Amino acid sequence: MSILDKSNPEFDFLKDKNGKIKRLKSKTIHDVLSQGLVTEVNVVKYYGADPAKLKEGDDVSELLKVKKFVKKEEAAGYTSAKLGEPFPDYLPKTDEEAIQNIPKTLSKLVGEEVVVTRKEDGTSCTYVLRDDQFLICSRNRIRDNEEDGKSDWYVKMAKKFDVEKNMRAYGMNIGVQGEIVGPGINKNMLGLKEATYDECEEIRKELILNSVPLLYKGKFKEEWNTVDNMMAYAESIQYYEGACAEGIVVKNIDPLRRISFKVVSNRYLSQFKHKR
Repeated sequence: MSILDKSNPEFDFLKDKNGKIKRLKSKTIHDVLSQGLVTEVNVVKYYGADPAKLKEGDDVSELLKVKKFVKKEEAAGYTSAKLGEPFPDYLPKTDEEAIQNIPKTLSKLVGEEVVVTRKEDGTSCTYVLRDDQFLICSRNRIRDNEEDGKSDWYVKMAKKFDVEKNMRAYGMNIGVQGEIVGPGINKNMLGLKEATYDECEEIRKELILNSVPLLYKGKFKEEWNTVDNMMAYAESIQYYEGACAEGIVVKNIDPLRRISFKVVSNRYLSQFKHKR
């Protein structure tokens, strides 16, 4: 769920009778799942931007002051007392493209070796060791490594799994990206008893980290050649009986031609849209 800028008059229609702006969340309209908000591109003029200079695919969420909604009881785990510099510019952020936005990608995977993993519902994190400097990052910021870890999930997981120690022992500059899941994070949809740190299979054993569930490894299946079929597959995955998973992540194995995307389950979004 997201919160839009209440000072922008373009979003006044989202305000309730008390002037409080409503959260923007998934909603089913005439049996069709709706996500996000479509608005005139001129909305950026309110922030002094020229709409003529925008290109298709530009991310304007920061410009429009869009914020992620987090419940008060969960906020402490996301917010460090000391936020550092912006996310390192030498690393990509952890945000897979949705297959609905890049449907032509499916034809590129025909005959290729792929891995399919379950998409965990938590908060993304990045740990970096570069030129002897260790960084702990959320999606957009560098965290304060000196936090005690009692309230900051990113620091807490780094300490729990000795991430810095194990990355230094690995002996090279490396960035590790994954998902923190557990109690107090996004309603803990996985039903976990304690928080865990999930990471990619290639190096997670060396770093002594947990792995996301592997659903499939092999040739990209012919029946996955349409978005509808990929959506149907994603909607069949569960965290446990009766709790559909958020979706799946698909990646090819070719290191010279990296292709990856996420498939978020509409069934998941519909099931939890009133609980998030």
